[in-house]
Formats: sequence, C-alpha cells, structure tokens
Amino acid sequence: MTLGKILLIGFLLLSISIFDGEAKVLDETCTPPATGVTDECSVDNSECKPDKCVCIDGFIKENGACPKALDQTCTDTNECVTNSKCDGDDGSKTCTCNDGYFNKEGLCSKAVSGIDCGSDKTACDTIGNAVCDTETSNCKCEPDYIMNGDKCDPKNAATTIGFGAMSLALLLSAASFSFVLF
Repeated sequence: MTLGKILLIGFLLLSISIFDGEAKVLDETCTPPATGVTDECSVDNSECKPDKCVCIDGFIKENGACPKALDQTCTDTNECVTNSKCDGDDGSKTCTCNDGYFNKEGLCSKAVSGIDCGSDKTACDTIGNAVCDTETSNCKCEPDYIMNGDKCDPKNAATTIGFGAMSLALLLSAASFSFVLF
C-alpha cells in the first residue's frame, strides 16, 4: 500500500469519526456538537443553535441558504442576498440592495416603483393605492400617497398621527389645569 492510499484511508476514517450524524438543513432539529465534533448542519454559514440549524451571525436565511446579510462586509456580490450587490470602496464594501429594491426584514424586496405592470397592466392591482404608470410601465402610488417600500401610504399619515398625539397631550394638559383651578 502506498503512502498516498494510507493517508487517504486515514483521512476518510477521521472524517467519519468526527461527524457522527446525518447532514441537516436549515430549521431542522439538530444536536449541538460536542467539542471536536463537526456540526451536523450541512448549509454553509450555519450552525446548530440551540436545537435547530440556523444561519450564523452576519448571515441570513434565504431560499435554504445563508448568504451575507445586508450591511455586512463583503468582497463579491455572490456572497450577498438576492437582488443586492457588494458596494463601496475597497476594504469597506458591504452588501446593499440594488436600485429599485429596499431592505425588508434583511432581504431585498422590489419597491413599488420597481414592479412591472405586466402585459395586462394588472400587476399593480395587488398593491393598495397603486396604479400603473403608462409612461414607464411600472407601478406608482396614487396621488396623495407616497411609496414606503412595497406599499403606498397616505402622504399625511405621519402628520395626522402627530397632530392627534399633540391634541391629546394639549387636552390632558388643559384638563389638569382646569382641575387645579377648581
């Protein structure tokens, strides 16, 4: 037997003894590894914590894989989540959403303005207060609504809430002032 074959057999035996279970995918139940034992989670950048396979810190679950999360340091776009790029100056590049996409729970989702109306011009019908812009063939928010990622919110929603809270505060102040006078 040659030295190469002996080393190969030794490596295979060591590999078998280090990993003693079935490979697991994300969200599958697992047993945290003992010292010196390989984690049974088979997805790159995942670990068994505390009793299921999850992505390690700095990575996020997407389509059964663990790509780098948004705002994490990167060297190549392929490391980042779908619809994002590795952007910035050398040495400080991070994963950021592509134009027309926004960060929704750590993944890049199409913004209202990035959604194609479709050949039958009905794709915008599923987005509340959105219409098809016939000039661009993309969805846009109706007048008096503003794009907030993948939805259209009333332009004055924040103002209304703000005034409501201020009015309530003034009403309570006036009530307590009146109570002191009487």
